[in-house]
Amino acid sequence: MQSAQQSGAALSALKTEMDEAADALTAGNLAHAAATVKSLLTKAPSEYRILQLAGTVALAQNQAAVAADYFRRALSVCRMPLDAARTLHGLGLALRTLNDLDAACEAFKRASHANKGNLTSQIEWAKTLGQIATTDIVNAPEKRAEAERILRDAMAGFPDDPRPPTELGITLLNDSRPTEALSLFNAVLAKAPGFAPAIFNRGISLTILGQADEAEKAFERALNLDPSIEGYYHFSNLHTFTLDDPWLDRFVRHADEPLQDSARIDVEFALAKAYEDIKDYEKAFDHLEIGNREKRKTIQYNVANDEIRVNQIIALSTPDFFDRFRGKVSSQISPIFILGMPRSGSTLLEQMLAAHPEINAGGELPYMLGVARRIGADWETRKEHFLSDDLAVINDLQQGSDIYTRLSANLHQDKYLFTD
Repeated sequence: MQSAQQSGAALSALKTEMDEAADALTAGNLAHAAATVKSLLTKAPSEYRILQLAGTVALAQNQAAVAADYFRRALSVCRMPLDAARTLHGLGLALRTLNDLDAACEAFKRASHANKGNLTSQIEWAKTLGQIATTDIVNAPEKRAEAERILRDAMAGFPDDPRPPTELGITLLNDSRPTEALSLFNAVLAKAPGFAPAIFNRGISLTILGQADEAEKAFERALNLDPSIEGYYHFSNLHTFTLDDPWLDRFVRHADEPLQDSARIDVEFALAKAYEDIKDYEKAFDHLEIGNREKRKTIQYNVANDEIRVNQIIALSTPDFFDRFRGKVSSQISPIFILGMPRSGSTLLEQMLAAHPEINAGGELPYMLGVARRIGADWETRKEHFLSDDLAVINDLQQGSDIYTRLSANLHQDKYLFTD
Protein backbone atom coordinates (compact mmCIF):
# COMPACT_ATOMS: atom_id res chain seq x y z
CA MET A 1 0.00 0.00 0.00
CA GLN A 2 1.36 3.44 -0.99
CA SER A 3 2.33 5.69 1.93
CA ALA A 4 1.06 9.27 2.23
CA GLN A 5 4.60 10.48 1.57
CA GLN A 6 4.82 8.42 -1.63
CA SER A 7 1.37 9.64 -2.74
CA GLY A 8 2.37 13.25 -2.16
CA ALA A 9 5.55 12.78 -4.18
CA ALA A 10 3.56 11.24 -7.04
CA LEU A 11 1.10 14.17 -7.07
CA SER A 12 3.98 16.63 -6.97
CA ALA A 13 5.60 14.91 -9.97
CA LEU A 14 2.31 15.07 -11.87
CA LYS A 15 1.98 18.77 -11.09
CA THR A 16 5.51 19.39 -12.35
CA GLU A 17 4.70 17.61 -15.61
CA MET A 18 1.39 19.47 -15.99
CA ASP A 19 3.18 22.80 -15.49
CA GLU A 20 5.76 21.72 -18.08
CA ALA A 21 3.01 20.87 -20.62
CA ALA A 22 1.19 24.15 -19.92
CA ASP A 23 4.40 26.16 -20.34
CA ALA A 24 5.16 24.38 -23.63
CA LEU A 25 1.63 25.12 -24.85
CA THR A 26 1.98 28.81 -23.97
CA ALA A 27 5.33 28.94 -25.78
CA GLY A 28 3.82 27.34 -28.89
CA ASN A 29 5.85 24.14 -28.56
CA LEU A 30 2.87 21.91 -29.30
CA ALA A 31 4.88 18.76 -29.96
CA HIS A 32 6.47 18.86 -26.49
CA ALA A 33 3.14 19.77 -24.86
CA ALA A 34 1.42 16.82 -26.59
CA ALA A 35 4.19 14.38 -25.63
CA THR A 36 4.05 15.48 -21.99
CA VAL A 37 0.26 15.18 -21.90
CA LYS A 38 0.47 11.68 -23.41
CA SER A 39 2.82 10.67 -20.60
CA LEU A 40 0.51 12.19 -17.99
CA LEU A 41 -2.52 10.31 -19.34
CA THR A 42 -0.78 6.98 -18.86
CA LYS A 43 -0.23 7.83 -15.19
CA ALA A 44 -3.58 9.46 -14.34
CA PRO A 45 -6.14 8.88 -17.13
CA SER A 46 -9.09 10.08 -15.04
CA GLU A 47 -7.57 13.22 -13.53
CA TYR A 48 -9.70 16.25 -14.48
CA ARG A 49 -6.81 18.70 -14.86
CA ILE A 50 -4.91 16.35 -17.16
CA LEU A 51 -7.95 15.66 -19.35
CA GLN A 52 -8.66 19.40 -19.57
CA LEU A 53 -5.05 20.06 -20.55
CA ALA A 54 -5.16 17.24 -23.12
CA GLY A 55 -8.25 18.80 -24.72
CA THR A 56 -6.64 22.23 -24.82
CA VAL A 57 -3.47 20.87 -26.46
CA ALA A 58 -5.46 18.86 -29.03
CA LEU A 59 -7.48 21.96 -29.88
CA ALA A 60 -4.27 23.94 -30.41
CA GLN A 61 -3.11 21.17 -32.77
CA ASN A 62 -6.34 21.51 -34.80
CA GLN A 63 -7.47 18.07 -33.67
CA ALA A 64 -11.02 19.14 -32.86
CA ALA A 65 -12.57 15.66 -32.64
CA VAL A 66 -9.84 14.48 -30.27
CA ALA A 67 -10.21 17.65 -28.21
CA ALA A 68 -13.99 17.20 -27.94
CA ASP A 69 -13.50 13.66 -26.62
CA TYR A 70 -11.05 14.83 -23.93
CA PHE A 71 -13.33 17.69 -22.88
CA ARG A 72 -16.29 15.31 -22.54
CA ARG A 73 -14.20 12.97 -20.41
CA ALA A 74 -13.08 15.93 -18.30
CA LEU A 75 -16.71 16.96 -17.76
CA SER A 76 -17.57 13.46 -16.56
CA VAL A 77 -15.10 13.77 -13.65
CA CYS A 78 -15.42 17.53 -13.05
CA ARG A 79 -16.71 18.60 -9.62
CA MET A 80 -16.40 22.41 -9.58
CA PRO A 81 -18.75 24.76 -11.52
CA LEU A 82 -15.91 27.08 -12.59
CA ASP A 83 -13.94 24.12 -13.91
CA ALA A 84 -17.04 22.91 -15.75
CA ALA A 85 -17.43 26.36 -17.35
CA ARG A 86 -13.85 26.26 -18.61
CA THR A 87 -14.26 22.75 -20.04
CA LEU A 88 -17.62 23.53 -21.65
CA HIS A 89 -16.04 26.55 -23.33
CA GLY A 90 -13.30 24.35 -24.80
CA LEU A 91 -15.92 21.83 -25.91
CA GLY A 92 -17.85 24.61 -27.64
CA LEU A 93 -14.75 25.69 -29.56
CA ALA A 94 -14.07 22.10 -30.64
CA LEU A 95 -17.66 21.48 -31.73
CA ARG A 96 -17.76 24.72 -33.68
CA THR A 97 -14.58 23.71 -35.52
CA LEU A 98 -16.35 20.43 -36.35
CA ASN A 99 -19.28 22.53 -37.69
CA ASP A 100 -21.64 21.07 -35.08
CA LEU A 101 -22.99 24.54 -34.45
CA ASP A 102 -26.13 23.68 -32.49
CA ALA A 103 -24.14 21.56 -30.04
CA ALA A 104 -21.48 24.28 -29.82
CA CYS A 105 -24.17 26.82 -28.90
CA GLU A 106 -25.43 24.54 -26.16
CA ALA A 107 -21.90 24.12 -24.76
CA PHE A 108 -21.26 27.90 -24.72
CA LYS A 109 -24.70 28.44 -23.15
CA ARG A 110 -23.94 25.96 -20.35
CA ALA A 111 -20.51 27.51 -19.85
CA SER A 112 -22.10 30.96 -19.52
CA HIS A 113 -24.60 29.69 -16.94
CA ALA A 114 -21.95 27.79 -14.99
CA ASN A 115 -19.91 30.96 -14.58
CA LYS A 116 -21.85 34.22 -14.81
CA GLY A 117 -18.59 36.14 -15.00
CA ASN A 118 -17.53 34.20 -18.10
CA LEU A 119 -17.86 36.94 -20.70
CA THR A 120 -15.84 35.09 -23.34
CA SER A 121 -18.32 32.20 -23.46
CA GLN A 122 -21.21 34.63 -23.83
CA ILE A 123 -19.50 36.28 -26.78
CA GLU A 124 -18.66 32.93 -28.42
CA TRP A 125 -22.25 31.78 -27.89
CA ALA A 126 -23.53 34.85 -29.74
CA LYS A 127 -20.91 34.46 -32.50
CA THR A 128 -21.94 30.84 -33.06
CA LEU A 129 -25.59 31.84 -33.32
CA GLY A 130 -24.47 34.30 -35.99
CA GLN A 131 -22.71 31.50 -37.86
CA ILE A 132 -25.90 29.42 -37.79
CA ALA A 133 -27.79 32.41 -39.19
CA THR A 134 -25.51 32.55 -42.24
CA THR A 135 -26.50 29.01 -43.27
CA ASP A 136 -30.03 28.71 -41.88
CA ILE A 137 -31.35 31.72 -43.79
CA VAL A 138 -35.02 31.13 -43.01
CA ASN A 139 -34.45 31.10 -39.22
CA ALA A 140 -31.72 33.74 -39.35
CA PRO A 141 -33.80 36.56 -37.76
CA GLU A 142 -34.54 34.44 -34.67
CA LYS A 143 -30.89 33.40 -34.33
CA ARG A 144 -29.62 36.96 -34.67
CA ALA A 145 -32.27 38.22 -32.25
CA GLU A 146 -31.06 35.68 -29.69
CA ALA A 147 -27.45 36.73 -30.29
CA GLU A 148 -28.46 40.37 -29.85
CA ARG A 149 -30.18 39.59 -26.54
CA ILE A 150 -27.10 37.74 -25.24
CA LEU A 151 -24.78 40.58 -26.21
CA ARG A 152 -27.00 43.31 -24.75
CA ASP A 153 -27.10 41.33 -21.48
CA ALA A 154 -23.30 41.11 -21.64
CA MET A 155 -23.07 44.86 -22.21
CA ALA A 156 -25.18 45.43 -19.11
CA GLY A 157 -23.04 43.05 -17.06
CA PHE A 158 -19.70 44.31 -18.38
CA PRO A 159 -20.32 47.98 -19.26
CA ASP A 160 -16.63 48.89 -19.57
CA ASP A 161 -15.58 45.99 -21.83
CA PRO A 162 -15.49 46.93 -25.55
CA ARG A 163 -15.97 43.37 -26.81
CA PRO A 164 -19.76 42.88 -26.33
CA PRO A 165 -20.83 46.09 -28.13
CA THR A 166 -18.30 45.42 -30.89
CA GLU A 167 -19.65 41.90 -31.40
CA LEU A 168 -23.18 43.31 -31.32
CA GLY A 169 -22.18 45.76 -34.03
CA ILE A 170 -20.95 42.86 -36.17
CA THR A 171 -24.27 41.07 -35.57
CA LEU A 172 -26.15 44.18 -36.73
CA LEU A 173 -23.94 44.42 -39.81
CA ASN A 174 -24.82 40.84 -40.69
CA ASP A 175 -28.46 41.76 -40.19
CA SER A 176 -28.18 44.60 -42.76
CA ARG A 177 -28.28 47.33 -40.10
CA PRO A 178 -25.07 49.28 -40.87
CA THR A 179 -26.28 52.62 -39.48
CA GLU A 180 -27.06 51.11 -36.07
CA ALA A 181 -23.78 49.19 -36.17
CA LEU A 182 -21.83 52.37 -36.93
CA SER A 183 -23.40 54.08 -33.91
CA LEU A 184 -22.29 51.19 -31.70
CA PHE A 185 -18.72 51.24 -33.02
CA ASN A 186 -18.56 55.01 -32.51
CA ALA A 187 -19.77 54.57 -28.91
CA VAL A 188 -17.14 51.89 -28.28
CA LEU A 189 -14.37 54.11 -29.65
CA ALA A 190 -15.50 57.05 -27.51
CA LYS A 191 -14.55 54.92 -24.49
CA ALA A 192 -11.74 52.81 -26.01
CA PRO A 193 -10.29 54.80 -28.93
CA GLY A 194 -7.56 52.24 -29.60
CA PHE A 195 -9.75 49.13 -29.81
CA ALA A 196 -8.77 47.85 -33.26
CA PRO A 197 -11.69 45.41 -33.86
CA ALA A 198 -14.20 48.26 -33.41
CA ILE A 199 -12.18 50.51 -35.72
CA PHE A 200 -11.98 47.80 -38.39
CA ASN A 201 -15.69 46.99 -38.29
CA ARG A 202 -16.49 50.70 -38.29
CA GLY A 203 -14.68 50.68 -41.64
CA ILE A 204 -16.97 47.93 -42.91
CA SER A 205 -20.03 49.94 -41.83
CA LEU A 206 -18.72 53.03 -43.61
CA THR A 207 -18.02 51.00 -46.75
CA ILE A 208 -21.60 49.73 -46.85
CA LEU A 209 -22.91 53.26 -46.27
CA GLY A 210 -20.86 54.54 -49.22
CA GLN A 211 -18.35 56.57 -47.20
CA ALA A 212 -15.29 55.09 -48.90
CA ASP A 213 -12.71 57.72 -47.87
CA GLU A 214 -13.59 57.45 -44.18
CA ALA A 215 -13.70 53.66 -44.45
CA GLU A 216 -10.18 53.57 -45.90
CA LYS A 217 -8.91 55.68 -43.01
CA ALA A 218 -10.56 53.33 -40.53
CA PHE A 219 -8.99 50.23 -42.10
CA GLU A 220 -5.60 51.97 -42.18
CA ARG A 221 -5.82 52.88 -38.50
CA ALA A 222 -6.95 49.38 -37.51
CA LEU A 223 -4.04 47.76 -39.37
CA ASN A 224 -1.59 50.21 -37.79
CA LEU A 225 -2.88 49.32 -34.33
CA ASP A 226 -3.10 45.57 -34.94
CA PRO A 227 -1.28 44.23 -38.04
CA SER A 228 -2.68 40.74 -37.34
CA ILE A 229 -6.24 41.81 -38.23
CA GLU A 230 -7.51 40.13 -41.40
CA GLY A 231 -8.36 43.44 -43.02
CA TYR A 232 -5.71 43.78 -45.71
CA TYR A 233 -8.10 42.89 -48.54
CA HIS A 234 -10.77 45.32 -47.26
CA PHE A 235 -8.16 48.08 -47.17
CA SER A 236 -6.74 47.21 -50.61
CA ASN A 237 -10.17 47.45 -52.23
CA LEU A 238 -10.42 51.10 -51.19
CA HIS A 239 -6.76 52.09 -51.56
CA THR A 240 -5.04 52.96 -54.84
CA PHE A 241 -1.45 51.68 -54.72
CA THR A 242 1.60 53.31 -56.32
CA LEU A 243 5.10 51.98 -57.03
CA ASP A 244 6.62 53.67 -53.98
CA ASP A 245 3.62 53.02 -51.71
CA PRO A 246 4.81 52.11 -48.17
CA TRP A 247 1.68 49.98 -47.76
CA LEU A 248 2.84 47.69 -50.56
CA ASP A 249 6.06 47.01 -48.68
CA ARG A 250 4.06 46.31 -45.51
CA PHE A 251 1.82 43.87 -47.37
CA VAL A 252 4.87 42.02 -48.72
CA ARG A 253 6.48 41.78 -45.27
CA HIS A 254 3.20 40.56 -43.76
CA ALA A 255 2.92 37.87 -46.46
CA ASP A 256 6.40 36.60 -45.46
CA GLU A 257 5.18 35.88 -41.91
CA PRO A 258 3.81 32.48 -40.81
CA LEU A 259 0.04 32.93 -41.14
CA GLN A 260 -3.13 30.99 -40.46
CA ASP A 261 -5.03 29.90 -43.58
CA SER A 262 -7.63 32.69 -43.43
CA ALA A 263 -4.95 35.36 -42.91
CA ARG A 264 -2.95 33.95 -45.83
CA ILE A 265 -5.99 34.19 -48.12
CA ASP A 266 -6.63 37.77 -46.96
CA VAL A 267 -3.14 39.09 -47.65
CA GLU A 268 -2.64 37.22 -50.96
CA PHE A 269 -5.81 38.70 -52.46
CA ALA A 270 -4.80 42.10 -51.08
CA LEU A 271 -1.40 41.84 -52.79
CA ALA A 272 -3.06 40.82 -56.04
CA LYS A 273 -5.12 44.04 -55.95
CA ALA A 274 -2.01 46.09 -55.09
CA TYR A 275 0.06 44.72 -57.98
CA GLU A 276 -2.88 45.14 -60.33
CA ASP A 277 -2.96 48.84 -59.39
CA ILE A 278 0.70 49.29 -60.33
CA LYS A 279 0.20 47.22 -63.51
CA ASP A 280 2.56 44.41 -62.45
CA TYR A 281 0.09 41.82 -63.71
CA GLU A 282 2.47 38.88 -63.47
CA LYS A 283 2.88 39.33 -59.71
CA ALA A 284 -0.83 40.07 -59.36
CA PHE A 285 -1.62 36.75 -61.02
CA ASP A 286 0.92 34.91 -58.84
CA HIS A 287 -0.78 36.17 -55.68
CA LEU A 288 -4.24 35.47 -57.08
CA GLU A 289 -3.12 31.92 -57.78
CA ILE A 290 -1.85 31.44 -54.21
CA GLY A 291 -4.95 33.03 -52.68
CA ASN A 292 -7.31 30.95 -54.78
CA ARG A 293 -5.39 27.76 -54.05
CA GLU A 294 -5.63 28.39 -50.30
CA LYS A 295 -9.29 29.40 -50.57
CA ARG A 296 -10.06 26.25 -52.55
CA LYS A 297 -8.90 24.13 -49.60
CA THR A 298 -11.74 25.58 -47.52
CA ILE A 299 -14.50 24.78 -50.03
CA GLN A 300 -16.24 21.49 -50.77
CA TYR A 301 -17.24 21.85 -54.41
CA ASN A 302 -18.08 19.50 -57.26
CA VAL A 303 -18.66 21.10 -60.67
CA ALA A 304 -20.79 18.13 -61.82
CA ASN A 305 -23.41 18.99 -59.19
CA ASP A 306 -23.61 22.55 -60.50
CA GLU A 307 -23.91 21.33 -64.08
CA ILE A 308 -26.90 19.18 -63.13
CA ARG A 309 -28.52 22.01 -61.16
CA VAL A 310 -28.00 24.63 -63.88
CA ASN A 311 -29.39 22.30 -66.55
CA GLN A 312 -32.45 21.72 -64.38
CA ILE A 313 -32.94 25.48 -63.99
CA ILE A 314 -32.60 26.00 -67.76
CA ALA A 315 -35.12 23.25 -68.46
CA LEU A 316 -37.60 24.74 -65.98
CA SER A 317 -37.23 28.42 -66.90
CA THR A 318 -39.25 28.45 -70.12
CA PRO A 319 -41.55 31.24 -71.36
CA ASP A 320 -44.50 28.94 -70.63
CA PHE A 321 -43.46 28.57 -66.97
CA PHE A 322 -43.27 32.33 -66.45
CA ASP A 323 -46.51 32.92 -68.35
CA ARG A 324 -48.35 30.40 -66.14
CA PHE A 325 -47.37 32.11 -62.89
CA ARG A 326 -46.88 35.77 -63.83
CA GLY A 327 -48.93 38.03 -61.54
CA LYS A 328 -50.07 35.16 -59.31
CA VAL A 329 -47.85 36.09 -56.34
CA SER A 330 -48.25 39.31 -54.34
CA SER A 331 -45.51 41.36 -52.69
CA GLN A 332 -45.58 44.47 -50.51
CA ILE A 333 -41.94 45.44 -51.10
CA SER A 334 -39.89 46.74 -54.03
CA PRO A 335 -36.29 45.53 -53.87
CA ILE A 336 -33.82 46.76 -56.50
CA PHE A 337 -31.89 43.67 -57.60
CA ILE A 338 -28.37 44.37 -58.90
CA LEU A 339 -26.86 41.53 -60.93
CA GLY A 340 -23.21 41.60 -61.89
CA MET A 341 -19.99 39.66 -61.97
CA PRO A 342 -17.28 40.43 -59.37
CA ARG A 343 -15.37 43.67 -60.07
CA SER A 344 -17.96 44.73 -62.66
CA GLY A 345 -19.11 47.87 -60.81
CA SER A 346 -22.10 46.45 -58.92
CA THR A 347 -20.88 47.84 -55.58
CA LEU A 348 -20.28 51.27 -57.12
CA LEU A 349 -23.78 51.21 -58.60
CA GLU A 350 -25.22 50.32 -55.19
CA GLN A 351 -23.34 53.21 -53.56
CA MET A 352 -24.71 55.61 -56.17
CA LEU A 353 -28.26 54.38 -55.58
CA ALA A 354 -27.86 54.44 -51.79
CA ALA A 355 -26.98 58.14 -51.98
CA HIS A 356 -30.67 58.69 -52.73
CA PRO A 357 -32.58 59.50 -49.50
CA GLU A 358 -35.30 56.92 -50.23
CA ILE A 359 -33.00 53.94 -50.91
CA ASN A 360 -31.27 51.67 -48.39
CA ALA A 361 -28.13 49.72 -49.37
CA GLY A 362 -28.61 46.04 -48.58
CA GLY A 363 -25.28 44.74 -49.84
CA GLU A 364 -25.00 41.14 -51.01
CA LEU A 365 -27.98 39.71 -49.14
CA PRO A 366 -28.11 35.92 -48.75
CA TYR A 367 -31.90 35.79 -48.41
CA MET A 368 -32.92 35.05 -52.01
CA LEU A 369 -30.36 32.23 -52.14
CA GLY A 370 -31.86 30.70 -49.00
CA VAL A 371 -35.40 31.05 -50.36
CA ALA A 372 -34.41 29.51 -53.70
CA ARG A 373 -32.71 26.57 -52.00
CA ARG A 374 -35.75 25.95 -49.83
CA ILE A 375 -38.17 25.99 -52.79
CA GLY A 376 -35.76 23.96 -54.92
CA ALA A 377 -35.44 21.30 -52.22
CA ASP A 378 -39.24 21.02 -52.01
CA TRP A 379 -39.57 20.71 -55.79
CA GLU A 380 -36.74 18.16 -55.92
CA THR A 381 -38.62 16.03 -53.37
CA ARG A 382 -41.78 16.15 -55.50
CA LYS A 383 -39.75 15.49 -58.69
CA GLU A 384 -41.57 16.27 -61.94
CA HIS A 385 -44.98 16.09 -60.22
CA PHE A 386 -44.57 19.55 -58.66
CA LEU A 387 -45.52 21.23 -61.96
CA SER A 388 -48.83 19.36 -62.21
CA ASP A 389 -50.46 21.45 -59.49
CA ASP A 390 -50.50 25.19 -60.22
CA LEU A 391 -51.96 26.10 -56.83
CA ALA A 392 -49.14 24.27 -55.03
CA VAL A 393 -46.50 26.08 -57.10
CA ILE A 394 -48.18 29.45 -56.47
CA ASN A 395 -48.24 28.65 -52.74
CA ASP A 396 -44.52 27.78 -52.83
CA LEU A 397 -43.67 31.03 -54.61
CA GLN A 398 -45.87 33.09 -52.28
CA GLN A 399 -44.16 31.54 -49.24
CA GLY A 400 -40.81 32.41 -50.80
CA SER A 401 -41.90 36.01 -51.33
CA ASP A 402 -43.20 36.25 -47.76
CA ILE A 403 -39.99 34.78 -46.31
CA TYR A 404 -37.85 37.24 -48.30
CA THR A 405 -40.06 40.12 -47.11
CA ARG A 406 -39.69 39.02 -43.48
CA LEU A 407 -35.93 38.51 -43.70
CA SER A 408 -35.33 41.91 -45.32
CA ALA A 409 -37.66 43.77 -42.93
CA ASN A 410 -34.85 45.94 -41.50
CA LEU A 411 -34.18 47.37 -44.95
CA HIS A 412 -37.72 48.46 -45.83
CA GLN A 413 -39.06 49.61 -42.48
CA ASP A 414 -38.04 53.26 -42.88
CA LYS A 415 -37.52 53.42 -46.66
CA TYR A 416 -39.62 52.02 -49.47
CA LEU A 417 -36.73 50.87 -51.70
CA PHE A 418 -33.58 48.87 -50.99
CA THR A 419 -30.83 47.25 -53.02
CA ASP A 420 -29.89 43.58 -53.09
